[in-house]
Amino acid sequence: MLFGFISFCAGAQDITEGLLFNYQLSGNANDLGMFSMNGELNNVEFGDGPGNLNSEAAYFNGENSVITIPQNEAIEIQYPFSISFWIKRTAFSPGIFTLDDWPNHHSGIWFSTNSNNEIAVNHGNGGGPNGSSRRTYITDKVLELDTWHHIVAIVNDYDNWEVWVDCHITGGYFSGNSGSLINWNQDLGPSFGRKDALNNAPWHYFEGALDEIMMWNRPLSYPEIATICNPDYGHSLSVFYADMDEDGFGDFGSTIFGLVAPEGYVDNNTDCDDSNGLVYPNAPGTNDGIDNDCNNLIEGDEISLCFADFNSNGSIDVDDLLVLISNLNCTEECIWGADLNLDGVITPTDIILFLGIYGQVCE
Repeated sequence: MLFGFISFCAGAQDITEGLLFNYQLSGNANDLGMFSMNGELNNVEFGDGPGNLNSEAAYFNGENSVITIPQNEAIEIQYPFSISFWIKRTAFSPGIFTLDDWPNHHSGIWFSTNSNNEIAVNHGNGGGPNGSSRRTYITDKVLELDTWHHIVAIVNDYDNWEVWVDCHITGGYFSGNSGSLINWNQDLGPSFGRKDALNNAPWHYFEGALDEIMMWNRPLSYPEIATICNPDYGHSLSVFYADMDEDGFGDFGSTIFGLVAPEGYVDNNTDCDDSNGLVYPNAPGTNDGIDNDCNNLIEGDEISLCFADFNSNGSIDVDDLLVLISNLNCTEECIWGADLNLDGVITPTDIILFLGIYGQVCE
C-alpha cells in the first residue's frame, strides 16, 4: 500500500501530501485518497498485479470495460501535478484513461499511446479535434505488450514535463500548442480504461491491465519515484534510519519507509551520536573522553589521557588521584572531569577507571 511509505525525517516529503486520489485496484475501485471518490466497475475483472508477491490489478477487455469515477472539482487542477500508475498492455489501444471524459473535445488530462506504442501524456483546453486544443508530450519509450510497466508523469509547467518509465526518465518531444490552461468540463467525469474520441467516433477502450493509479497536486521527488516504481514497494516495506556520519549505524529519530534503503540510510537505529563516525555500538575507544561504544559510560580506552590530569602537569599521577579521592561522592560543583564515567556522581568506579590510566603521559 502507498501509505506505508511515509517519511518522518526533517525536510523529507510525506508521499501522502497532496495525494488527490489513490486507486489500488485490489478487487475494487475504492479511492484511498483524500476525497474518497470511489469508482464504479463496468465489465472489469481482477487478476495478477505487478511484482513477485500476491497482488491484484484491474483488467480491461478493450471492448466495454471501464471504471467510471464521480465528478469532483478537487481534481480539476492546473500546474503542477504528478500521476503514477502501472500498466500492462495486451493489445494496441490508443486510449488508456482520462480524467475528463468529454467526447469530441480535448479537455482535462489523459494518457494514450501512439502507433509506435510510445506512451504520451496530454492535457486539453476544451477545444475541438486539432493540435491547438491540446498539449502532448510523446516519450521515446515503447511499452512492450504483455509486460508490466510503471509510469510517472510530472508536469511542472507548460514546457517542463518529465515522464519516468520503469524508474528511468525518458526522452521525448512536445506536440500541440493549446496553451497552459487546462479546461475541465467533467461531462462524464474521469474514466479508467477508455478515452473519449473525436469526430463522433466510438470511445477508445483499453485492452490490458492497470494498477495503483494515483495523482498528486505537486511534483514528486526523485526518492519518491524510486520507491513507488518498484513492483513490490507496497507489499514488503521496511523502516530505514538516516546514517549521517556513514558509520553503518542509524539515527532513531530520522526514519523513512521503503522497499530498499535509500542512499544515506541503514536498517538499524542503534547510533547514539549520528554526527560522529567514531561513535557507534561496540566502537573502539579513541581516548577523547567520549562514549565511543554507546553504552552510556566513558571507560577504558574512551577516557581522555588528559581528562584526569586535574593539576594540568602533563601526566596522570598521585596528585591527580588525591584530587579524585577528595571529590568522592560529590554530585554538584565537583572538580571538572572527576566524574570519569559521567554517571552524575563520583564513586569508586571512577577511581578504578582512573587507575586504568594511572601513569599515562598526556599528549
